[in-house]
Amino acid sequence: MVFLVFVGCFLFLFALFELKELIHSLQISNIIIESSMKLSLTRSFFILSCIVVCNIALHAQSPSDFFKAFEKKDFVTIESYLAPEIDLCIKDLPEINLKSDALLRMKNFISAEDVKSVEEIHQGTSKLRSSGYKVAKLTTSKGVYRLFVYSENSGKSLRVKEVRVDKF
Repeated sequence: MVFLVFVGCFLFLFALFELKELIHSLQISNIIIESSMKLSLTRSFFILSCIVVCNIALHAQSPSDFFKAFEKKDFVTIESYLAPEIDLCIKDLPEINLKSDALLRMKNFISAEDVKSVEEIHQGTSKLRSSGYKVAKLTTSKGVYRLFVYSENSGKSLRVKEVRVDKF
């Protein structure tokens, strides 16, 4: 993900530099740039900027951020990722919960276990990149757990559909 954002930023800067060079070379050659051409270049640059910003925004929300929120006990961020219904299994107690109930169960677990760290260890995505999963090692004051998160893309955002916390 970080690599894609880096590549997007690099391409954006490269396009910006090329546009500057094009305008500069046209001015040096004493070619008068018509206002319609300037408008066309401006539109192209604006569209390119929007694509890069959207690309960065889409990659900003990821299961890795969900793990970070889990580690920091950031329940607002955790809630922002959750789908309306969650398949939540904590210590072999599976339940299908509404978002609010799932968040409450996660809060209780995080508070009772005193989360120390979350380390991502594995991930996978579907062929169409419409869904994916990540597995992390969850270390708490009371033990080590395997944290499994399954998510699906829902329009422009990522929605966590399943969370499992099992002994490692």
